[in-house]
Amino acid sequence: MTEMTFRFGPTHPHPSLDEHLRVEVVDAGHPAWPAVRRRVARSARLMELDGRLSARQAVVAAFLDGRVVGHACFHVEPVRSPDGSPVVLARVDSRAVDAPFAGTAVEQVLRQMADSRTRTMGCHGFAPAVVAEPSPIAA
Repeated sequence: MTEMTFRFGPTHPHPSLDEHLRVEVVDAGHPAWPAVRRRVARSARLMELDGRLSARQAVVAAFLDGRVVGHACFHVEPVRSPDGSPVVLARVDSRAVDAPFAGTAVEQVLRQMADSRTRTMGCHGFAPAVVAEPSPIAA
């Protein structure tokens, strides 16, 4: 199981966010995987092999008091930059935050965690401006 957690402190006026928001990388080994998987599957195709995510795909989920309130699902892929050099780019497959938390710290921390995970995966982040039209690198 991959574990990486951000905890958000009491700096937001929404009282239920104080010390209760967790944002974690979630995969098949995470206890909340079934609930997160169902949520993501409504809007994105998971690249699974034998029930496990592809090494190129990641899911980050926001939990409030143990309940999933948001997620970001993305994959990384090698592409060529405008100068022809290879780079790794992240592409969002699905992202959603429950309506009561739209525009709150949930979105902000979810975005930060997803960005942090892309760097862990050796990616330059979510920067479509870094590359021209994506063209896969031949293996």
